[in-house]
Amino acid sequence: MRWRNGELNLDGDPSLRLKSGCARDDANHFGIYKNMEKRRKTDLMPDEGNPQDVAIYRRAWRSYVARRNLVVVLFLSFIFLGFMLGKLKLGEPADSAILVGWIVVYLAGAWWLTEWKCPRCGKVFGHRLWTQSCISCDLSKDDVAAVAKRKS
Repeated sequence: MRWRNGELNLDGDPSLRLKSGCARDDANHFGIYKNMEKRRKTDLMPDEGNPQDVAIYRRAWRSYVARRNLVVVLFLSFIFLGFMLGKLKLGEPADSAILVGWIVVYLAGAWWLTEWKCPRCGKVFGHRLWTQSCISCDLSKDDVAAVAKRKS
């Protein structure tokens, strides 16, 4: 990245464009994000007349609900497991091993939830457990649920 004749020159490695050090407004001014809208597959909701699109959203929503419910059940069962281990008195090493194993299972379930794919763009929906909209195409979970619950 160099300044040449009062303009920012971003020739060379395209990966430098996002790491240019410029503020987002500067990057917009220099045209870095100029064609960003064209990279999205679509910004439209699925066609009501096309049952394949609606089926994709329904499958994706069922997958999300199953993953979310698994994480909630694992969390609640962790509390139950703690009470049960206190009652059973297996010994500190055994209790610790069981709790650490359960934490690993919970973290694996939480990771699986964060790897849910967006039905519109096909990319990872979000990198946090309770993300409300896709980080790539801005589709909200409410929109996916509305399409999934729509009568065919």
